[in-house]
Amino acid sequence: MVLGLVLVLWLGASGCGPVSRPKPPRPALPRTRLTVTLAGSPLLALPLFVAEHAHLLREYGLSIRLAADGPIYIGPPAAFPLDGLVAWRPDAVVLTPGPDAPFRWTDLKAWPKLPVAALDQSESAWLAAVLADHGLAGIPLERFSLPDALRLLAHHHLPWLVLPLVKAQGLLARGAYAAGFVGASTGPVPALVVEGHGAGLERLLAALNQADSLIASTPAATLAKMTARAYPGLARAALTTLIATGQGLGLWPPASFLGRDVYERGRHLRILAGIAWPDYSAGVKSAPELQALIDPRP
Repeated sequence: MVLGLVLVLWLGASGCGPVSRPKPPRPALPRTRLTVTLAGSPLLALPLFVAEHAHLLREYGLSIRLAADGPIYIGPPAAFPLDGLVAWRPDAVVLTPGPDAPFRWTDLKAWPKLPVAALDQSESAWLAAVLADHGLAGIPLERFSLPDALRLLAHHHLPWLVLPLVKAQGLLARGAYAAGFVGASTGPVPALVVEGHGAGLERLLAALNQADSLIASTPAATLAKMTARAYPGLARAALTTLIATGQGLGLWPPASFLGRDVYERGRHLRILAGIAWPDYSAGVKSAPELQALIDPRP
């Protein structure tokens, strides 16, 4: 018995038996500093901040600097072709005073105006497109200042209100209900996209893929703690509420790949609003996105 044990140990030590050898380390990726122009809602850009603060960018050899003149743009679609997808709902949410006050687009046929507040140009364009898609192109927008809109909704003087989710944290904390994102009934659209060129673009899209997976599987409180430095104007509890609401309403996609169906849905809506978009073959660069779905790390 002892002799057999000694023989096994001797064979293993002498290399005659199976020996597990450590895998060679991955070659280091070239370090690349990306200059990114960030436009639109910072809440929509959560995948970028998760990629940064969860050190996913570092794993892909990247660091980012936010500036106004970067070769990589993350924001509402502005120039074509597009490279990738960051968010597929616009940051324009329909708020009602509470869950017992539902909202349906057809209700607007009996209401003379649609109350809105704090919408930027891109969010207003999506809203105009969605109204046209529902046969409500003639419904005028009643624009309120943000303080007045929040006060009127809180006191139930408005049946609903369209505003950016990032501006709604106070009302959500007091019981207001996010009935849905603008465009939710039409399906996902390219609300926040990646456009650009240069080294590191494929690795950035791959890091965003990993961030999308984290957003889908991680509690909102953990994501808020992870990205708090990216939202200095928001209290942790408010940021947690916003992220949880965004998760519940499907604000962020499962991957950075911008597929034909999502693009063409957005194109259809924008054309309804009188905004020209090229077709998919001219409007999206598929090669970087497809490459990003394969881990580009050696």
